Amino acid sequence: MLGTTSYTADNLVLATDELVTDNVRLLETGVSCVRGEILAKGATGLIRLALVTDVPYCIALQTITGGAAAQRLTYALSGEFLASECSTNSIGTTATFKDGLRDVNIILR
Repeated sequence: MLGTTSYTADNLVLATDELVTDNVRLLETGVSCVRGEILAKGATGLIRLALVTDVPYCIALQTITGGAAAQRLTYALSGEFLASECSTNSIGTTATFKDGLRDVNIILR
């Protein structure tokens, strides 16, 4: 289900390209993430990056604390983002995942 989300301007999203968001995939049980974190697809939902070879899927638009159940997360499937505001769970750098993000129509500046 495509939707909208409100957020406080923090320089993460650049207004130079269309932003496409979604919240269909859940953050897997026990997984936490921060706004701006690059996430990958896991077996049952979205997960944090674990290896530099992980394929990036989206950028989190919310901060979520992992819990006992999978949680709904609003995330960006497409758009332009400031690389210095994105994070990778200390796996490589944003530059490590720049090409992979471009493949899914996410541009880092």
